[in-house]
Amino acid sequence: MIYLRGVSMKRFLVFIVLAGLLFSPGCKSPAAPKNLSTIVSFYAIPETIDKGESTTLYWSTLNAATAVIDQGVESVSASGNLGVSPTQTTTYTFTVGNPDGTVTAKGTVTVKEINLSGDWNGTFQYQNLTNLVL
Repeated sequence: MIYLRGVSMKRFLVFIVLAGLLFSPGCKSPAAPKNLSTIVSFYAIPETIDKGESTTLYWSTLNAATAVIDQGVESVSASGNLGVSPTQTTTYTFTVGNPDGTVTAKGTVTVKEINLSGDWNGTFQYQNLTNLVL
């Protein structure tokens, strides 16, 4: 065996190979796993309302540092609920985030127009009624 200042050639070569692997430009330490926020749920009850009525938005998240609902709602807690009264069909965008990134969910509340058109004179007509007790 060949010795270099008390080191065998075999150990020297192993050292060079390992050093090359550890310090080569293409060698990177593995990235830490991301801890992204998660939207567990985002929904409205009821999903469809008549114009002038209200509905409630519900949401739940994991690992969220920030939570925002658009359409004028703004910043909210990471989990909760909120009553809203949209005047027309509205899609709400719910965005949560933390330093690792953001995620988004969308939900639509359908608003039905109340149709009061027509001629109604205030009387009802009963047809084919039997045993009517007043």
